[in-house]
Amino acid sequence: FGQLPYLVLLLISVLINYLFGLWLQSGERHRRLAAGLAAAANLSLLGVFKYVDFMISTFNSLAGAELALTGIVLPIGISFYTFQAVSYLVDAYNGRFEPQRNPLKHLLFVSWFPQVIQGPINRYADLGPQLLEGHSAKDVPVRRSLLRFGYGALKKYAIANMLVGTIDQIFSNVTPGIPGSVVAFGVLLYSAQQYGDFSGGIDMVEAASSLFGVRMAENFRRPYFSVSLADFWRRWHVTLGAWMRDYVFFPFAVSRPMRALGARASRLGEHLGRTLPACAANVLVFLIVGLWHGAEPHYVAWGLYNGLVIALADLLAPAFRRANAALRVDTGSRARRAFCVLRTFLVVNLGWYFDRIYDFGDSLLCLRNTFTNYNPEVFLVTL
Repeated sequence: FGQLPYLVLLLISVLINYLFGLWLQSGERHRRLAAGLAAAANLSLLGVFKYVDFMISTFNSLAGAELALTGIVLPIGISFYTFQAVSYLVDAYNGRFEPQRNPLKHLLFVSWFPQVIQGPINRYADLGPQLLEGHSAKDVPVRRSLLRFGYGALKKYAIANMLVGTIDQIFSNVTPGIPGSVVAFGVLLYSAQQYGDFSGGIDMVEAASSLFGVRMAENFRRPYFSVSLADFWRRWHVTLGAWMRDYVFFPFAVSRPMRALGARASRLGEHLGRTLPACAANVLVFLIVGLWHGAEPHYVAWGLYNGLVIALADLLAPAFRRANAALRVDTGSRARRAFCVLRTFLVVNLGWYFDRIYDFGDSLLCLRNTFTNYNPEVFLVTL
């Protein structure tokens, strides 16, 4: 972690969750309370380190105050091991496995070294048994693991890292007259850099883990071949999407208020009644995903953009089907699939404007100039 206090923080987190796991195992009484307190403790720990300065800054802006920021540095990996701890406790509460009674074995699951910095967010039911069972060197896929590690290093260092300088040069000093062609080029480079950096890093940690005979959850499934934005998020950072689906989306979508909302909306149509709770849940999920990436307005906008686009696509699905039928579109053809892949790629890249351009106002400016001041001649001169 670079500093001893952050290692201590990880150990404190492990100890707290280990004790909560024992509490869940102690009997039926107060199990719901234990699970609730455990989730609150983990998310509070994450909130203090990740969002306290954001909340102070927001309060200062709204109230005209001048409270000093804490200057807390975000510990590396805290978002990943906190979410992993929450999944461990929730799954234990739901009876999917018995909580681990050995504190060192629990520590091994949370701090398994390949996963700590950037995931994937593994589940105990899948990873735990592998860490505790015996492994034979002859069963380790050494050649495949080394090839994957090298492939990941190629993506991360020979592609992603080489693009960072150009991307920074484009977006570090955004002016009102920045040509839309330059912005679009920068966003396309960022699209490649993001994929190369993140998926390359995941390839490397997956390979490192497999050299020990431990297979972690896959985190990427060729996301830029997705046919819709929802499909993209089932392929990009797969374990985060699965975590949000299981612990946020489903509980919220089937909650009593959402069921009541669906019942009222069904008076206006069966599709609306069935879809509206899921749409609200999607917006909530991506708002949380945006905040999970960082407590800054541009990340919130990026999350809401994704959630709203997916929600609108679900709501308008019957209209799209009728349009395809009226136009006699062969939805199973290769041409149609290619169109969907290209369309999704463009929709994803519009979202990257809010993700990479760190000032929200600059994000809107660059988006506007992409459509109203494209100016390709300046781009050619710049090249």
